[in-house]
Amino acid sequence: MSGICIVTDSTASLPAEMVAKYGIKVVPLTLSFGNETFRDGVDINSEEFLRRLKVAKQLPTSSQPAIGDFVTLFEEIVPSCDSIIAILLGSKFSGTYSSAIMAAEMFTQCKITVVDTLSTYMGLGFMVQRAAEAAAAGQSHDEIVAMVKAMVPKMHIILALDTLEYLRRGGRIGGGMAFVGGLLNIKPLLQIKDGRVEALERVRSKKKADQRLIEILAHDVAGKTAHVVLGGVDNPDEMREMEAMVKEQVKPIEFQIVGIGPVLTTHTGPGVVGLVYYTD
Repeated sequence: MSGICIVTDSTASLPAEMVAKYGIKVVPLTLSFGNETFRDGVDINSEEFLRRLKVAKQLPTSSQPAIGDFVTLFEEIVPSCDSIIAILLGSKFSGTYSSAIMAAEMFTQCKITVVDTLSTYMGLGFMVQRAAEAAAAGQSHDEIVAMVKAMVPKMHIILALDTLEYLRRGGRIGGGMAFVGGLLNIKPLLQIKDGRVEALERVRSKKKADQRLIEILAHDVAGKTAHVVLGGVDNPDEMREMEAMVKEQVKPIEFQIVGIGPVLTTHTGPGVVGLVYYTD
């Protein structure tokens, strides 16, 4: 096979059927529970990860792919690709992007472009999906890169956490704040903006948090054609309610439900609900 090969990493959380359909290459990040190490989505799936997470005394840690992981993949696919576009987790979240850049510099015989999406989960996933569709439709390397880069500032990710505990255990916030949050049943709403996680607002109760997410989404996409992904972890009933609200109040042109993978769940914990969206 020749053509443009699309590469991404496991935080894109792409459905397996999409990966298979377009031949997308996925480089896994790594999770460590104590001395045990697993490749995200390869050696451990979301169900097994959740089971371990609930009994773990210490939170697992995640680490970026090594330069060698990208070198190995590029060596494998360069002979069968006219060119490669690697669309990856935002550079402010992880060194995944810089690992790929350094690996790409070793392959002068093949055009390799590495794109910093400033995003993760299906913000990244949407860009990979559109790139794969464009490559299959015969668009050129440069056209696809330009399209993906144009999507970067349009991508929105908002999420409601069930608890601040995982952010605390991961060293992202102090214990006092997590304690007070739990006491008052405060649910933090977060957004990903310019490649960083930022506080959006705080509400009391999960129900209010979910409603507020829908309000923000509806406001942001009002009158435009919207592409929306809904994600969650270990909360099927809540997801069904959210799906109904999105379809009723927003009526997106494209709607997908996509599970949030192990590496991302390390930082959010179970019970998280997320919305990813952009407009044409």
